[in-house]
Amino acid sequence: MQCLTLALENPAKEGECRVFNQFEEVYDVSLLAQKVQKVAKSLDFEVTIKNVENPRKEQEQHFYQPDHQHLLDLGYKPTHDVEAELKIMLTDLMKYRKRIEGRSEALIPDIRWDGTRRRSNFI
Repeated sequence: MQCLTLALENPAKEGECRVFNQFEEVYDVSLLAQKVQKVAKSLDFEVTIKNVENPRKEQEQHFYQPDHQHLLDLGYKPTHDVEAELKIMLTDLMKYRKRIEGRSEALIPDIRWDGTRRRSNFI
């Protein structure tokens, strides 16, 4: 809501196009998985990290540098770090744990970028 409020209170000039990327930091999937594991452990929940074959046709390493300076320039102040947000999410999801575990196969990609369907393997 803070991002939306800042954008509304600071309208673009006539003809100006602005993009507001709403994030504080960028994490690769491995680092994000480690953060989930750490937060889950603090909640007495054991998490095992498993690497899954990438179903997309892309380079494993590529340049990615999104910009969020516009919001910072307008006065955006982060309220939570990613670990605090993960703790909120995991706590909220715990009441649905059995339902999530019952559908865990849906978390494994089976749609390929070439249009075929094949379940990704653990690597």
